[in-house]
Amino acid sequence: MFYSQIEVKDNFITIIKKLLNLDLFSKLLFAITLLIIVSVNFIYSKNPILDQYGFRQTQTALTSYYLNENGFSLSYETPVVGKPWSIPFEFPIYQQIVASTSKFFNSPLTQTGRLVSLIFLILSCFPIFFTLSKLKVDEKSIYFSLALFLSSPIYIFWSGTFMIESAALFFSLSFLYFAVNLIQRNWSPVNFVLFATFLLLASLQKITTVLPIFLLVGIIIIFVSIILEDFRLRLPSLFGLLVSIVLPLLLAYIWIKYTDLVKAENPIGLKLTPQALSSWNYGTIDLRLSKQFWLDVIFNRNIKAASFYGLGVVAVCITYLLSKDKLLKNILLGSSLLFLVPFLIFSNLHSIHTYYQIANSVFLSIAVGISVCFLCNRYLAQRAAIYGLVLLAFIFSNYMFFYRTYYHDKSTVINVENNKVLKLSDFIKTHTTFNKPVIWYGFDWSSEAAFYSERKSLTIPDWDSFVIDSIKTPDIFLGEDIPSAVVLCPMTKYDMVKIEIIKKYPLAIVNHIDDCEVYLL
Repeated sequence: MFYSQIEVKDNFITIIKKLLNLDLFSKLLFAITLLIIVSVNFIYSKNPILDQYGFRQTQTALTSYYLNENGFSLSYETPVVGKPWSIPFEFPIYQQIVASTSKFFNSPLTQTGRLVSLIFLILSCFPIFFTLSKLKVDEKSIYFSLALFLSSPIYIFWSGTFMIESAALFFSLSFLYFAVNLIQRNWSPVNFVLFATFLLLASLQKITTVLPIFLLVGIIIIFVSIILEDFRLRLPSLFGLLVSIVLPLLLAYIWIKYTDLVKAENPIGLKLTPQALSSWNYGTIDLRLSKQFWLDVIFNRNIKAASFYGLGVVAVCITYLLSKDKLLKNILLGSSLLFLVPFLIFSNLHSIHTYYQIANSVFLSIAVGISVCFLCNRYLAQRAAIYGLVLLAFIFSNYMFFYRTYYHDKSTVINVENNKVLKLSDFIKTHTTFNKPVIWYGFDWSSEAAFYSERKSLTIPDWDSFVIDSIKTPDIFLGEDIPSAVVLCPMTKYDMVKIEIIKKYPLAIVNHIDDCEVYLL
């Protein structure tokens, strides 16, 4: 008995000593954060996709639903604002993967969409690891950076939603890896092909994610990597580099122009082209200079929540000043720019949509992770326990902010009893026929009702004269299709719309659901 107690004690001490091996400890932190992000998102993967930004999640899901129904098409259907039912934005890479996976495994579409998004986020760890390894960052710093990335509140929540963001991030980070190869002058045909491939995939999936990375990479390649001797000795390689940049951008541009032509066939779609949304996407100079933008959006929402109240940024600044390693300083500068520049380019999008920071918050985690490890190596190298506690404190802070900001939405039960969209959709599915569209008022142009009702829809935004025109002359939006129902929910022109609906459809049967009226035609 005495010897067994001693043996247990010795084994416990051995385990503690192993944990105090900081290389192993950083890998353990990565493994734990990986397990947690997978577990949290798998547990809640069956929830309706109405937790946050349901309009965007259901728009993506609606595309996947009709790709499943109709098969792949360049003018893929997202039937939410009337005929011709197509308002393409991004090339439907993620949506088609979800549709095909759901069909192959006969799995629920929304759960499949959530899990495919999660898989793309986890896959993003690979290009991060290989890129930092190529830049000679030590493994301890890499694994800690990955642990910060996977425990970051924004990634825990949004990685498990029905969104294209994780796929766009994976393609963009993979592009960055091959861009680093080219910056280091590894100009092989394979690197050119893969550089171009991931640039194309990222650009087609979500141009706003990859554009800031491309701009920084382009500047470095042109002004740092290329030398005058290349024009004499490596002209074929320069041509390959040019093609690998121009060709994917040209194809992405052709896709954007094609989507503009398709959208122009729909009166509402015409208002959703990049030109029409330009001011909305970029925002104003006043916004970029405002205290609210820098304090609330950049610091409070992002830096504070993913870097231990901003202490991580302090660590980045101190590391940049103390380090004499030029490559390390360039990594910190590049990561900081890749975090900040997207805010300055797409200011309004980042201000309005919290999920947009999926594109750039990873670079904050990388800069903070490398800097914290640098300072701990410098000042706590002989104090492994304190070193480990510092790393734990940053991870714990991330989880604390997730609990405060996102956990409620992640864990809230949403069902037909407590959610108006599901209640209305269930009623419409029960009382209308599948092949007739439904007109919706009071939902802006959200896809929530269209997706959950499984009905092609004309969801009228409160813009211009669309509201009244859609009642008086619905054929403008629906062609020869006759609607099976009109749903009216609270909106700006509620009374006016109600009067016009009664005039147009005097024999409709009216049903009251929550604060909405459903007119069965």
